[in-house]
Amino acid sequence: MFKSLVLVASLAAAMPASSAEFITNGNFETGTLAGWTATGNVGIAPTPVFGLSSPAYGRYLVDFNGGNLAPNGTLGQTIATSLGQAYTFSFDYGVTSGGAQSITASALDATSFAVIATNTVFTNSSLPTTYSFGFTALSSGTIIRFSDVASNPTNSQDIAIDNVSVTGPAIAAVAEPATWALLLAGFGMVGTAVRRRKSGIVTA
Repeated sequence: MFKSLVLVASLAAAMPASSAEFITNGNFETGTLAGWTATGNVGIAPTPVFGLSSPAYGRYLVDFNGGNLAPNGTLGQTIATSLGQAYTFSFDYGVTSGGAQSITASALDATSFAVIATNTVFTNSSLPTTYSFGFTALSSGTIIRFSDVASNPTNSQDIAIDNVSVTGPAIAAVAEPATWALLLAGFGMVGTAVRRRKSGIVTA
């Protein structure tokens, strides 16, 4: 019986914790900002408008301070997270016209709005550069946010953001049918062992 219990426990422990993507519409290939909340001078734009030739950008990207407008845009999305769990936040970032721009990427707790992690990055390259950093969730919700930097020059210099991603362990992993079959077989072995043990009891 003990061996059967060990088998069941081992099978349960062997269930893999799958990795999941938590961002909706992170590559913006819908041609919209669906899933995101934007304020200020930020919007979706076709990649050819920027003259950015890298296929990493796809057909669409997010444009900050386009048309020489003030650098006041923000872009955010609230995702479901697990308290104490670690996540990786990454994105591609470039600029137009060989300019120089900075963007602040942050993770905030959706309950207290406390800043969990923040990183202001700089580039003067039109090729997409991938930036990433980790954070640990403080609650069941986290806000992923980009903020334009007020000191950015905007004369024919725009920010391009694309391929936004937050990855981490899936919140509720569901066992595959084959795994459940093994677990049920293990419980069956436990039941058989119990019945045999009872049948071997001799009463006076």
